[in-house]
Amino acid sequence: MAYLAALLGSIALFCGFVALTRFELARGTRVFAAARARFDARAERVAFLATHIDFEALVRDEGARALVRAGHAVAHRVWRVVRAAERQLAQAVQALRKKNPDLVARDPEHARTYVKTLSSFKENLPAQPQDDSETSTR
Repeated sequence: MAYLAALLGSIALFCGFVALTRFELARGTRVFAAARARFDARAERVAFLATHIDFEALVRDEGARALVRAGHAVAHRVWRVVRAAERQLAQAVQALRKKNPDLVARDPEHARTYVKTLSSFKENLPAQPQDDSETSTR
């Protein structure tokens, strides 16, 4: 049944085309001339684009662009989750510091020991000769 409908439809369209062509030849004018000219120009443009566009490259580039945007969106959402967790942890640490202020106090002796250790380490470093070719200006 579908084949019969398609066959009859195509025969009817062909007969309509032949009748319209004869009518236009008898009258010496085109029916809907302006609209048909616009349609013809658009059809030519579409045909030109279809023959000159590299669709493989277009799909590849657009796919890559979509993946980059999706990756950016995912990274941004992950960053927001991490920032929310960081804020919660910072509030927890701040609350703990307020409850136990003696844990926050720094030991000045510990700082002096660290500076002494660092100074002795720097004194014991072997002297490295400077290469004049790297430091000279040309």
